[in-house]
Amino acid sequence: MQGLMSQCIEKLSTYLNKVAAKEGGGIITDTKQVFSGFAIDIIASTSFGTETNANGDRETEDPLVHNGRELFKVRPLQTFTALALPRWFNNLVGNKTLFRLAPFEFFISLMREIVKQRKGHQKTKTRPDLVQLMIDAAVDEQAMKEVKFEQLAASNEEGEETVFSSSGKQKSTLSDNEIIASSILFFNAGFETTSGTIVHCCFEMAKNPEVQERLYQKIVAATEGLEPRSEEFFDVVVNRLPYLEATIMETLRLYPPIAILLRRLKTDGYVLAGHRLPFDTTVEVATYYIHHNEAYYPVGVLFHGLRSSFVLTIFFTLGPRVVSTGAISAREQAQTGSVHLFAFWKWSTQLVIATAKLR
Repeated sequence: MQGLMSQCIEKLSTYLNKVAAKEGGGIITDTKQVFSGFAIDIIASTSFGTETNANGDRETEDPLVHNGRELFKVRPLQTFTALALPRWFNNLVGNKTLFRLAPFEFFISLMREIVKQRKGHQKTKTRPDLVQLMIDAAVDEQAMKEVKFEQLAASNEEGEETVFSSSGKQKSTLSDNEIIASSILFFNAGFETTSGTIVHCCFEMAKNPEVQERLYQKIVAATEGLEPRSEEFFDVVVNRLPYLEATIMETLRLYPPIAILLRRLKTDGYVLAGHRLPFDTTVEVATYYIHHNEAYYPVGVLFHGLRSSFVLTIFFTLGPRVVSTGAISAREQAQTGSVHLFAFWKWSTQLVIATAKLR
């Protein structure tokens, strides 16, 4: 899906260049609004099979962009009751979700129509996006029971086929509801994580010009002569720029997308720090505190892009699916977007306003 991401980066580039041309080569901008638009464009393209231009079409806002922004507007009273009061009370007053219902229902209807259209035109050429991957996915249930974990990691480069393609038996596919739910989850997991990470990274680069300059030199050296829309360029950005990855990870350490994690205990008698916890106890994991604990990170809250290891971090969440969903997607989006922002723009701060100039 790197081609779809590249198209969204080009839209961001066009917008920034347009604003810079009006202001004489520099930009004073609300980075949160700009990068939220960038995140919406990527997720709409890769998850919803829909082309948007959130930054370029602000005067005539696309319904998907509008509902995407509305979905994450905080409702203070509902948020307080959801976090502070018991579940039975929230069910009683009808507060069953932190999200606004109207935009949530919009995305359900949109995805239902997209899936219907895709399944009705399966013989025609389709977009290489997440929706199509889920529609095409098919698993032989008996093969799944027999397969060993190490077989799932077979390399495509060696020409090996997975065990699911040769049995000839009836295969199970994802239902429409599962596809819709997964796409909305992808939007929820990727929107704030991507935009927030890029905003904070630009802010930290503006405060630490020596780190920004070194990152710029690393990016230029690693991508010299590569076509920005090529697979090789994407591979270099995501897998072969350790300094960029360290910069993104340090940003996530300082500004974790999820400040607190809540987990419900599913065993009885678990002992934590000498205390016996009963079944169904809710355990709070203070992510922000862990990331700023000087016992693990001696530099404390000071940005340090040279860090080579992160001994204890919870960047997105915890659980068996974090690697396959939000974590990988958000990291790729943040890194591909950051390459353009730091290769062609120099960021600085004026009070609390982010400014950028073309290099």
